[in-house]
Amino acid sequence: MRRSIAYMVYPAMAAATWASNIVAGRYLVGGGHLDGITLSFYRFLMATPLLAIGLSLAGEAPKPRGMLGKLALAGLLGVAAFNSLLYSSLGYISAAATAFMATTATPITYLIAAAVGRERLRTTPMAGVALSLVGVYVLLREGIKVWGLLGLALALLAAVSWSIYTIIVDGVQEAYSPGEALFWTMAFGTIALAPLGLNRVSIGPLEWAIVLYVVIVPGILGYLAWNIGVKALGPALPSIFIPTIPLLATLMEAAILGAKPGSGIVLGGGLIVAGVGLVIYDRIKGRG
Repeated sequence: MRRSIAYMVYPAMAAATWASNIVAGRYLVGGGHLDGITLSFYRFLMATPLLAIGLSLAGEAPKPRGMLGKLALAGLLGVAAFNSLLYSSLGYISAAATAFMATTATPITYLIAAAVGRERLRTTPMAGVALSLVGVYVLLREGIKVWGLLGLALALLAAVSWSIYTIIVDGVQEAYSPGEALFWTMAFGTIALAPLGLNRVSIGPLEWAIVLYVVIVPGILGYLAWNIGVKALGPALPSIFIPTIPLLATLMEAAILGAKPGSGIVLGGGLIVAGVGLVIYDRIKGRG
């Protein structure tokens, strides 16, 4: 069943892995070990062949079956453009501002999905989307700083890129499995990242271990879980879990790095959970 509620666990898992990616990225990039685009390039450069091996062992060796133009566009948007734009925005706005702008991918995906006839805009889920975004703002507001409007534009373009990527992936998975679609988008995205990300890397064993984690968990497993969720639920519903990423990252940073959460953690976190819960409740009620 295409819209089985049980499949919501997949985008939820993807969000959790991407929250851990923020924590790992802040160590690697924030610690000056790697710049963001170089990390993105090597992340997908390593993830692509590993995924191909895994698919081959599972009897799903990736083979082109048409739609390569759409897959290339998905790779350009969801791998190369999304990561490059998001990291570039950090030169003009704070990490909290970038995180908030990234969550606008949720309403943008709903709007695009409605425009192409893959979703109906209804009051209850849109209220849940709005509530979750308010929660993200409350959670992050103390750290939101803007030094240039270009940063907001770059982060917004990143969110739009991700939304269009999700819509495209939903379509190509009529012919490809989630793993196959992921392989081709990663392959094309890695090629697109190469001109900016192919730089010399000199890091220690601990940093390489964290890079390997980023490759396997947020890279392969996170994207794969997202693709499975999109195939089962359509493009819009999985996006409601995007606002949980800043909340989960905040909690992980507190638990792993000892960071002190801001004063908005309780209210903001509560609003995020309430918004996500409202959308899920509406879908369950609608399916019942």
